[in-house]
Parts: sequence; C-alpha cells; structure tokens
Amino acid sequence: MVNHDENENKREIRVNSLQALFQWASQHGTHSSEPGEQPELTEEQKEKQEFLGKVLKSLTEDVVVRMKNNVDALQLDDDSEDAADKKVDALEDLVEMVEDLNWAQDFGKMGGLHLCSHALRSKHVVVQTAAAECIATTVQNDNSLQNMANDAGILRQVVNLLRNASQDEQLRVKLLRALSCLVTSNVAMGQVFDNLEGGTLIASLLEEYKAHKKTVVKLAFLTSGLIMDFPAFSISVLESNLLEALLNAVVENKIDDAVREQGSRAIRLVCEANVGCHAQLRKKELQAETKLSQLFQSLNLSDEEATAEAKAHIETLQKLLTTEPKEEFNPPKESSDSTAPVLQLGPP
Repeated sequence: MVNHDENENKREIRVNSLQALFQWASQHGTHSSEPGEQPELTEEQKEKQEFLGKVLKSLTEDVVVRMKNNVDALQLDDDSEDAADKKVDALEDLVEMVEDLNWAQDFGKMGGLHLCSHALRSKHVVVQTAAAECIATTVQNDNSLQNMANDAGILRQVVNLLRNASQDEQLRVKLLRALSCLVTSNVAMGQVFDNLEGGTLIASLLEEYKAHKKTVVKLAFLTSGLIMDFPAFSISVLESNLLEALLNAVVENKIDDAVREQGSRAIRLVCEANVGCHAQLRKKELQAETKLSQLFQSLNLSDEEATAEAKAHIETLQKLLTTEPKEEFNPPKESSDSTAPVLQLGPP
C-alpha cells in the first residue's frame, strides 16, 4: 500500500467544473420538450400516461441526484465515517453510467476522470480498486478518453501503484485491466508507457507473481496488445528480462488454458516482431525447447476447440527454435506513423 502524506488526503479534487458535471447529468436526464396537441384520452389512457409520467420523472431526477451524491461521496475525507464504503458505492454507480460510450465521452470532457484520479490516491485499497475499474470502463480503449486520462496523470498513477501497491491481487488485476484499456490501440500512449519503463514493470510483475494465474493472463494480454499496436515495444522486451519472465510464468501455470493461450501468443508476437527476441529465445540458458515441450505436453489435444490456438502458437515457437534469425534488425523506437499524436506524460 502506498504511503500518503497527510496533505495528500486533503488535496483539492481537480475537477474542471463541478457544475459542468451536474449540467452533464441534467442534459442526459431531463426531458424539457413540450408535448404537442394530443387527442382526447380515455380514462384508462390517462391513468397509463400519468403512471409513465411519474416513472420518467423519477428516472430523470434520479440521474441528477445520483451524480451529485457520487461527486459528494468522492470528496469525503478518507478518515470520515464509512468513507470507503461510500466512495466504492459512488464509483460503482459511475461505472453503470459510463458503460455507454457517449456518456463516458461527456464524463471525460467535464473532468470526471479527475475524480477517478483522486480516488486512486485514497488510502483504502477497496477505493483504489473501484477507481481502477471505473477508469477502465470509462476509457474503453477510446483514443480521446485515453488521452484525457493521461492529461489527468492517471497512466503514471496506475504504473506507480503497480510498482508499489501490487501485493493485493484484486487491486493488481483491476489496475492491469485499466492499464490495458489506457494503452490499447493508441500508439502515443504505448510510447508514453514505454517511456515509463513499462517493459521492466511487466517483467518484474511476472517474476514476482508468476504463480497468480489472473495476473499472468493480464500481463500476457497487455504485452500482446503493446506489440501489435506499438512494435517498437519489442526493444524494451529485449532489453528487460520480459521474454524469459513470460516463458517461466506460462510454464508455471501450464495446466491453465487461458495462461497457455495468452502466454504463448505473447511470446510468439514478441519473437516475430523482433529478431533479437527470436535470437534470445534460442539461447541455451533460456531452455526454451524443454519449456515449450512441457507446454505442448500439457495440452489436452482431445479438446481441440479449447487448445487449438495455444497449440498453434506453441508449434510456431518450436519452429522458430529451429530457424536461424534473420539479419539483426530492431523496429524504430519512435512510431513510423506520422499521423499519430505525440503525447507528453501527464502530471504526477
């Protein structure tokens, strides 16, 4: 758990405009249009209309009240009575709202991600966990929301929490989900993560938590996404101990279908993206031949549907072991996509 200065818990929440959040909720939750001329209604129709009117009013008023209550709860001092429970309830309610991408966009534009950033600073692990889930749901791999989150300093916060507060498995898994949502399909965010020594972070987490299946799956999935969107990340894989750490973690959990599939896929993508990684895979000290053989033997080949992808990845890797790497070449560290925006690391 991260240590917090006394002043940190009391720092002002950096919301662009609190009133804007209420206006946002009102715009999504009220119906101001006046009905036109209506034909004469029967008593039964009037009763139904009155009932529906009450339901609509209840729903629209509820959205505004919910948003105000959520904002109020997230501003509570961590030491106040039931603060953790109230903040978790607020964040869970926000998750329901921002599952719709249009709402998520408005929430981000009105400064809502600063509320999530503030919640990540809570001294309560349950609040940090709920905040990570809210961030992941809000950004939804959307480039503009990812960039807003970076501007709010959230990418740096998530990375620092994974380095310093990763002993709680539920928090760690939620932070990894948030991290994937922050960098997936965004070359510029991949570069920012790489600049934060992301390869070393993933390698260290794989080494420390290789017995934790959920963590290994999340890290393998994250690695695959980074390689596909930002191939230059393979240089960081080569410079860190990530390839060996990934291979060892997959073998450690070789009886788990998800670990086998996601792990072998990540290793294959890394080796195909960078011939230096391919050469590293073939080094005797890595014992990749023995480890891949163990992985293959762990497959339940009678269940073709469940093992087909992992089998294909492992067989590709075994072929790479018998193939000489091509002339040494590393992809450029900077993205070759001239249209990709260049992002600066968000504030601490």
